[in-house]
Amino acid sequence: MAEVEASKRRARSGRGGGVNIIVMNAVLEACVSCGDVDLAVQLFDEMRGPMGCGVDGVSYGILLKGLGIARRIDEAFEILESVEKDTSDGSPRLSPHLICGFLNALIEAGWCKDGPFYNKFVCCTKYIAPYAQNH
Repeated sequence: MAEVEASKRRARSGRGGGVNIIVMNAVLEACVSCGDVDLAVQLFDEMRGPMGCGVDGVSYGILLKGLGIARRIDEAFEILESVEKDTSDGSPRLSPHLICGFLNALIEAGWCKDGPFYNKFVCCTKYIAPYAQNH
C-alpha cells in the first residue's frame, strides 16, 4: 500500500507515475485475498472518485467477490442493483461472469446453507435467468 500511495503522490505533484486500473484491480484482489474487504471498499471508492483511475467490470467483480466472502450481502446486492439499473460508475454490464463470481463467493462462504439467507440466494437467480436463456 505504501507504493500505491507514493505513486498517487507523484502523480498529484506532476512528477509522473500514477496508478492505472490494471494495477489497482490487482491491489483490490490482494486486499480481498487477504480478507481486508474494508480496505478493498475504500480503494474501490477512491478508484471511482475524481482523482481515481476509474473502475471496470473486473473491479466490480473483485469487490462483489470480497463482499460475498465477507457475507456483506446487502452491500453486494446494492452494487448489483446499481449495475442492473445502469447507475454505477464505469458503466459495467450485468454479465453472467459478474453474477456467477458473486454467487461462487457466496457458496464458498457457506452463505447459501443458512436458512434465513436462502431467499436472498433464490432472489439472486433473477439476475441469472435472462442470461441463461440467451446463452
